[in-house]
Amino acid sequence: MGKVFQAIGDQKVLKSRQHMLRFCSEHPEARIGGAWSTDVYGFCMQTQDHRYYLRCFPFAGDYNFYLYCYARPERLVEQQQQAPSTLAAQKKKRKRNDRRTQ
Repeated sequence: MGKVFQAIGDQKVLKSRQHMLRFCSEHPEARIGGAWSTDVYGFCMQTQDHRYYLRCFPFAGDYNFYLYCYARPERLVEQQQQAPSTLAAQKKKRKRNDRRTQ
């Protein structure tokens, strides 16, 4: 998560409300339609394992940003597919260790 904050920091999005407003104004395509205010913006960043959503509201009166982190769905599927073979390998290893200690 540190690298994500670094990337956000490099853009100076969170430096001040003024910086956030400037960044959001430069990206009108990020405006979230149907939000409680017309001035709410959303940005998505991805790492190998996670997807981050940064929601910005660059005006006084509410929290100015929320950062959400989710495991990437495709990574969860990969982990679930790997889990049975990993569990089987762990069981075999335990059996071998049990035989050695007897």
